[in-house]
Amino acid sequence: MRPSPTPIAGLAPLAGPPLDLPYDGDASPLVRPYLAAFETRAHAWQTRRDARLRTMLGEFAV
Repeated sequence: MRPSPTPIAGLAPLAGPPLDLPYDGDASPLVRPYLAAFETRAHAWQTRRDARLRTMLGEFAV
C-alpha cells in the first residue's frame, strides 16, 4: 500500500467556521452593525404591536 501523496495534517478542515446567524452573539464585524440596526427596528415594531394589542384587548380602554 502506497503512502498518501498529501499528509493528513495538510488537508483542509472538513467544516468551515460557523455561520453568522441572527441569534449568534459573536457575529462578524461586517454583519454586526446591520444586525444591531435590525434588532433595534424589530424591538420598536414589537413594542408598537404590543401596544396595539393591549389597546385592542381593552387593557387601556377608556
